[in-house]
Amino acid sequence: MEKRPRILINLTLIDYFFEIIGAIGMVCLILLPVYYFNDLQSQMPKHFNTLGQVDSYRNRGIIWLLPAIGMFLYVGLSILNKFPFAFNYPTKVTNENAEKLYTPGTRTIRLLKLIVILLFAFLNFKTLETGLNRATEVGKYFLAIFLIVFTILMVTMIYKMTKK
Repeated sequence: MEKRPRILINLTLIDYFFEIIGAIGMVCLILLPVYYFNDLQSQMPKHFNTLGQVDSYRNRGIIWLLPAIGMFLYVGLSILNKFPFAFNYPTKVTNENAEKLYTPGTRTIRLLKLIVILLFAFLNFKTLETGLNRATEVGKYFLAIFLIVFTILMVTMIYKMTKK
Protein backbone atom coordinates (compact mmCIF):
# COMPACT_ATOMS: atom_id res chain seq x y z
CA MET A 1 0.00 0.00 0.00
CA GLU A 2 1.25 3.45 -0.87
CA LYS A 3 2.31 5.83 1.87
CA ARG A 4 0.14 8.92 1.70
CA PRO A 5 1.17 12.30 3.10
CA ARG A 6 -0.12 13.07 6.58
CA ILE A 7 -0.79 16.76 6.76
CA LEU A 8 -2.87 18.97 9.02
CA ILE A 9 -5.92 20.44 7.29
CA ASN A 10 -6.80 23.96 8.44
CA LEU A 11 -10.49 24.51 9.04
CA THR A 12 -12.20 27.42 7.33
CA LEU A 13 -15.10 29.47 8.63
CA ILE A 14 -17.57 27.22 6.78
CA ASP A 15 -16.00 24.13 8.39
CA TYR A 16 -16.46 25.66 11.85
CA PHE A 17 -20.04 26.58 10.93
CA PHE A 18 -20.80 22.96 9.94
CA GLU A 19 -19.23 21.69 13.18
CA ILE A 20 -21.21 24.13 15.33
CA ILE A 21 -24.54 23.37 13.65
CA GLY A 22 -23.80 19.62 13.93
CA ALA A 23 -23.02 19.97 17.64
CA ILE A 24 -26.22 21.96 18.21
CA GLY A 25 -28.16 19.26 16.34
CA MET A 26 -26.56 16.59 18.53
CA VAL A 27 -27.49 18.49 21.71
CA CYS A 28 -31.10 18.83 20.47
CA LEU A 29 -31.17 15.14 19.57
CA ILE A 30 -30.36 14.31 23.20
CA LEU A 31 -32.19 17.06 25.10
CA LEU A 32 -35.59 16.90 23.37
CA PRO A 33 -36.31 13.34 24.57
CA VAL A 34 -35.05 14.26 28.05
CA TYR A 35 -37.44 17.21 28.22
CA TYR A 36 -40.53 15.41 26.86
CA PHE A 37 -39.99 11.85 28.09
CA ASN A 38 -42.50 11.97 30.97
CA ASP A 39 -45.23 13.42 28.72
CA LEU A 40 -44.99 10.69 26.06
CA GLN A 41 -47.52 7.96 25.45
CA SER A 42 -46.56 4.45 26.46
CA GLN A 43 -46.41 3.37 22.79
CA MET A 44 -44.22 5.37 20.40
CA PRO A 45 -43.55 5.09 16.67
CA LYS A 46 -40.72 2.67 16.01
CA HIS A 47 -40.61 3.02 12.24
CA PHE A 48 -41.96 5.22 9.46
CA ASN A 49 -42.64 3.81 5.97
CA THR A 50 -41.48 5.43 2.71
CA LEU A 51 -44.54 7.71 2.73
CA GLY A 52 -43.62 8.98 6.20
CA GLN A 53 -46.44 7.18 7.97
CA VAL A 54 -45.98 5.21 11.19
CA ASP A 55 -45.99 1.48 10.44
CA SER A 56 -44.89 0.02 13.79
CA TYR A 57 -44.88 0.96 17.46
CA ARG A 58 -42.86 0.13 20.56
CA ASN A 59 -42.65 1.29 24.18
CA ARG A 60 -41.52 4.86 24.76
CA GLY A 61 -37.94 3.79 25.54
CA ILE A 62 -37.48 3.59 21.74
CA ILE A 63 -37.07 7.37 21.80
CA TRP A 64 -33.44 6.84 22.95
CA LEU A 65 -32.49 4.74 19.92
CA LEU A 66 -31.89 7.64 17.50
CA PRO A 67 -29.85 9.69 20.02
CA ALA A 68 -27.70 6.62 20.76
CA ILE A 69 -27.08 5.84 17.09
CA GLY A 70 -26.62 9.55 16.36
CA MET A 71 -24.00 9.90 19.10
CA PHE A 72 -22.16 6.83 17.84
CA LEU A 73 -22.10 8.19 14.27
CA TYR A 74 -21.20 11.72 15.39
CA VAL A 75 -18.22 10.55 17.42
CA GLY A 76 -17.19 7.98 14.79
CA LEU A 77 -17.29 10.46 11.91
CA SER A 78 -15.46 13.05 14.02
CA ILE A 79 -12.67 10.55 14.70
CA LEU A 80 -12.60 9.41 11.07
CA ASN A 81 -12.18 13.01 9.94
CA LYS A 82 -8.82 13.15 11.75
CA PHE A 83 -7.41 10.63 9.25
CA PRO A 84 -8.02 12.03 5.74
CA PHE A 85 -5.05 10.06 4.40
CA ALA A 86 -7.10 6.88 4.95
CA PHE A 87 -10.03 8.00 2.73
CA ASN A 88 -10.61 6.76 -0.80
CA TYR A 89 -9.96 9.41 -3.46
CA PRO A 90 -10.76 9.45 -7.18
CA THR A 91 -7.11 10.24 -8.03
CA LYS A 92 -3.70 9.27 -6.70
CA VAL A 93 -2.70 11.24 -3.61
CA THR A 94 0.73 12.89 -3.80
CA ASN A 95 2.56 15.47 -1.70
CA GLU A 96 1.54 18.10 -4.26
CA ASN A 97 -2.21 17.39 -4.33
CA ALA A 98 -2.78 16.05 -0.78
CA GLU A 99 -4.16 19.27 0.67
CA LYS A 100 -6.40 19.82 -2.37
CA LEU A 101 -7.87 16.34 -1.92
CA TYR A 102 -7.92 16.14 1.87
CA THR A 103 -9.75 19.48 2.28
CA PRO A 104 -12.88 18.50 0.32
CA GLY A 105 -12.58 14.95 1.70
CA THR A 106 -12.78 16.15 5.29
CA ARG A 107 -15.47 18.68 4.39
CA THR A 108 -17.53 15.86 2.86
CA ILE A 109 -17.33 13.87 6.10
CA ARG A 110 -18.18 17.02 8.07
CA LEU A 111 -21.23 17.67 5.86
CA LEU A 112 -22.26 14.02 6.00
CA LYS A 113 -22.09 14.17 9.79
CA LEU A 114 -24.19 17.35 9.78
CA ILE A 115 -26.82 15.86 7.44
CA VAL A 116 -27.06 12.64 9.47
CA ILE A 117 -27.40 14.48 12.79
CA LEU A 118 -30.01 16.87 11.40
CA LEU A 119 -31.85 13.90 9.88
CA PHE A 120 -31.85 12.07 13.20
CA ALA A 121 -32.88 15.22 15.10
CA PHE A 122 -35.77 15.76 12.70
CA LEU A 123 -36.89 12.13 12.90
CA ASN A 124 -36.66 12.20 16.69
CA PHE A 125 -38.63 15.46 16.78
CA LYS A 126 -41.37 13.97 14.57
CA THR A 127 -41.40 10.81 16.70
CA LEU A 128 -41.80 12.98 19.81
CA GLU A 129 -44.60 14.95 18.16
CA THR A 130 -46.38 11.71 17.38
CA GLY A 131 -45.86 10.50 20.95
CA LEU A 132 -47.35 13.77 22.19
CA ASN A 133 -50.35 13.47 19.79
CA ARG A 134 -49.27 16.56 17.82
CA ALA A 135 -48.53 14.74 14.54
CA THR A 136 -49.23 11.43 12.83
CA GLU A 137 -46.46 11.21 10.21
CA VAL A 138 -43.07 12.51 9.11
CA GLY A 139 -44.30 13.74 5.74
CA LYS A 140 -44.48 12.07 2.37
CA TYR A 141 -41.64 14.07 0.81
CA PHE A 142 -39.17 13.59 3.64
CA LEU A 143 -37.35 10.56 2.21
CA ALA A 144 -37.14 12.02 -1.30
CA ILE A 145 -35.74 15.32 -0.03
CA PHE A 146 -33.17 13.54 2.13
CA LEU A 147 -32.01 11.34 -0.75
CA ILE A 148 -31.75 14.30 -3.12
CA VAL A 149 -29.70 16.35 -0.64
CA PHE A 150 -27.42 13.40 0.10
CA THR A 151 -26.91 12.65 -3.61
CA ILE A 152 -26.15 16.29 -4.43
CA LEU A 153 -23.57 16.37 -1.64
CA MET A 154 -21.80 13.24 -2.85
CA VAL A 155 -21.82 14.19 -6.55
CA THR A 156 -20.60 17.72 -5.80
CA MET A 157 -17.73 16.58 -3.61
CA ILE A 158 -16.60 13.87 -6.03
CA TYR A 159 -16.69 16.44 -8.84
CA LYS A 160 -14.60 18.89 -6.78
CA MET A 161 -12.00 16.23 -6.01
CA THR A 162 -11.66 15.09 -9.61
CA LYS A 163 -11.23 18.69 -10.78
CA LYS A 164 -8.32 19.22 -8.40
